[in-house]
Amino acid sequence: MRATTNAPKMLTAARPARAKRFGARAARPFLTLAACAALLAAGGLLPAGAAGAAHARAGARRSPSPGLFPQPLNLLPAYSLRNYPVGLSPRSIASGLFNGNSNGADLATANISGGNVSVLLNNGGGTFGGARNLAAGQYPEQLVVADFAGFGRRDIAVTNSGSNTVSVHLCRGDGTFQPARHYAVGNVPRGITAGDFNRDGRLDLVVTNRGAAQGLAVLLGNGDGTFQPARLTYEYISSDFVVAAHLNGDGKLDLVRSDVGGVIAQLGNGDGTFAAPAYFGANYQVAGIAVGDVNNDGRQDAVTANITSGYGNVLLGNGDGTFRPR
Repeated sequence: MRATTNAPKMLTAARPARAKRFGARAARPFLTLAACAALLAAGGLLPAGAAGAAHARAGARRSPSPGLFPQPLNLLPAYSLRNYPVGLSPRSIASGLFNGNSNGADLATANISGGNVSVLLNNGGGTFGGARNLAAGQYPEQLVVADFAGFGRRDIAVTNSGSNTVSVHLCRGDGTFQPARHYAVGNVPRGITAGDFNRDGRLDLVVTNRGAAQGLAVLLGNGDGTFQPARLTYEYISSDFVVAAHLNGDGKLDLVRSDVGGVIAQLGNGDGTFAAPAYFGANYQVAGIAVGDVNNDGRQDAVTANITSGYGNVLLGNGDGTFRPR
């Protein structure tokens, strides 16, 4: 069954026997802050000393087996925090090179109560300048940074759950942005990801909606920073998060989405549409998803953060678009 665009077809996630969940007394997989610190330091977002201290503290507590993580570490004693004011109620954060210098990655936050996006330019050495605010729609939720216009600059797209739009800010290359263009995407948009979903060499957007059976919106890119009107797939699925990934090795970009109590995989058809959703269980309500090869088998795995349990889950990829619990 294929999820078509424009036509109001109703889809539900296929729910066969649920994947095994980690019980209350089962071993829990974790992502260590030491690994996160190393990644941030490599990108210039944390001082290298903080990452080194974290790794030193990790010591013998490294991952005991592929895909299984030791207990998380508290990095606060390893370095001092520096706070940077942004807009009201920042909801999500992303990084990218916005001003073309060699200082390192800059930051952008979506501020749900402020109705704007804050941009913090990197001063070099792990510090940032004051926030520059970009007007967005009502209740900005999540953002994605990518080169939508093909100029080698990092642009910003953000979902606005209050105005049912996506705002696209094109970067001028000097840390400033053009006024946003707004695109209607369906009811209560939250999750957003970018990728070339129809294989035409242009970046597209996929948005997940929480409201009124409008689960997925696809905006095909024109290659100049503008997008075609959203193509809606109507479904009874509410996803707060979505990640683009290659799950089955066919060269077509796929999706991993959150659902209440689990994740959803949707294989791409290579034309901007996606196959029927398949459901895989995790613990409690998913509050974030990351995709990567965590056990070094060449297949993409999914890691979730769960808002009500305080735990994360690892779902190992089978290389065919399906997952199994670790």
